[in-house]
Amino acid sequence: TLPTELAQLTNLQHLALYQNQFVGMVPEEYSVLTDLTTLLVDNNDLIGAIPQGVCDLMPSRNEQYQHYNNFDKTEDDPKILD
Repeated sequence: TLPTELAQLTNLQHLALYQNQFVGMVPEEYSVLTDLTTLLVDNNDLIGAIPQGVCDLMPSRNEQYQHYNNFDKTEDDPKILD
């Protein structure tokens, strides 16, 4: 499970949690990380949908790697990658 406590690091800019066999969902609490420019959660076993608050942080941000998980996909959400 991704630790919700990371949301307390309000100045966090780069979050690299790839290849750690995390399971579960991306916590909604991460929506408060307004300085976040890099989100790397690929190669885990994450499920569900990326919280909208987290997606809203990332559209103009540098990097976002989410592939090789089991995220929900919709046609109108191109941010979710295989």
